[in-house]
Amino acid sequence: MLTLSGQGEIGGKLFLSARADAPRIHLTGEQAVVLTCLTKAPQPLEQLEKATGLPAGKVLEALQVLEGMGLARPCPGGGYCRA
Repeated sequence: MLTLSGQGEIGGKLFLSARADAPRIHLTGEQAVVLTCLTKAPQPLEQLEKATGLPAGKVLEALQVLEGMGLARPCPGGGYCRA
């Protein structure tokens, strides 16, 4: 489970860490919102749009970054889930 570390938002980015001794993960607000809405179960893009309140393009942009960080992944049959 990810929890906020530090004072929350600094310079437009949220700092998240799984453990106190784990390296910090630097996410924008939109990336953090998408990550918190992801689960282990596949979710279609439309569901993530509704859950985050972000347009599809912003959700996809955040998903690409999260995927590159190893935090999200596309699922077989469509949709995205937490890695």
